[in-house]
Amino acid sequence: MTRAGTKSAAHATREKLLEVAEELFASRGFDAVSIRAILREAGLRNQSALQYHFGDRENLISAIQERRVRQLEHKRRALLAEALAMERQLEFRDLCGIFVRAGFELCRDDPSFRKLLGLLGQRLLTSGESLLSIEPLTSSQLELYDLILSKYSVLAKMDKTLLRLRMENANALGLQALARRARAEDSFRGKRAELFFNNLVDQLSAMMLAPSSPASLALL
Repeated sequence: MTRAGTKSAAHATREKLLEVAEELFASRGFDAVSIRAILREAGLRNQSALQYHFGDRENLISAIQERRVRQLEHKRRALLAEALAMERQLEFRDLCGIFVRAGFELCRDDPSFRKLLGLLGQRLLTSGESLLSIEPLTSSQLELYDLILSKYSVLAKMDKTLLRLRMENANALGLQALARRARAEDSFRGKRAELFFNNLVDQLSAMMLAPSSPASLALL
């Protein structure tokens, strides 16, 4: 086999492991799926195949998460481009809505994304890590943050520590709400789903723009 063929075969094996692992995790949960089960379902006899491609089980889960983050980034980028092409001034709520709409629409249109979000959302929220540091900010996130800070002086002038706390809490609220709805297998279609979406955007907008209290400012 040529070097290109070997590389292609290795890539195919890696993708097969990701697809099988994601499907098993989605149906059984992270704790109930062993490496042996993943290899068996992938039709691989070599026990070292998963170790070669991912190192260990945690790195495999991280690779699945990274693949879904790329999917989310692609959707968010499309929504941002669509919003910027509109012939009207974007409001703060519009920009907040793009963050939520990307995950909301993927949950609506892609059942596998919805199942994984329920699992990954819970895992991230209970990890103890900052949601702003788990993954580097993507290009669409950076552009959205720049737009928000350039258009809303109240946030641009906010103390950076306080702004980061608000962003962290807003990310946690959005992720928790979407993940909880995904785990409950509630619909992401119809009037009730749109009410859920719009109310969540209202909450996030209000959270970010709320006046800073003297009590908070005194602790900075």
